Amino acid sequence: ASLAKLAESVGGKFTTGQVLRPHHFNKIIALAENTPDALTVNEAVLRSQAKAVYSIDNIGHFGLSLRNYAHFTSPIRRYADLLVHRALVDA
Repeated sequence: ASLAKLAESVGGKFTTGQVLRPHHFNKIIALAENTPDALTVNEAVLRSQAKAVYSIDNIGHFGLSLRNYAHFTSPIRRYADLLVHRALVDA
C-alpha cells in the first residue's frame, strides 16, 4: 500500500503533490500508534524518505527538522571531528 493510503487508514490526510515536512510524518506515526498498522506505517514512513546524502552545502537535517546540521562522532574518536566540534562551539 502507498504511504497516502496507509496514512488515510489511520485518519491522516495529505494531498497529491503536497510537500511533506517532518511534522507530517510525525503526525502519521502518532495516529498509527497503538493500532494494528503501527509497524507497517512506521516502515512505510521510513522507506518513503530519501537516503541521506553528505554535501558541502548545509541543507540541514530533514528528520530532525533542523536548518543547520553538522555530523560528527565523539571527539575522542577522531581528531578531525574534535576540530569541527570546536569550530561549531566558537561559531
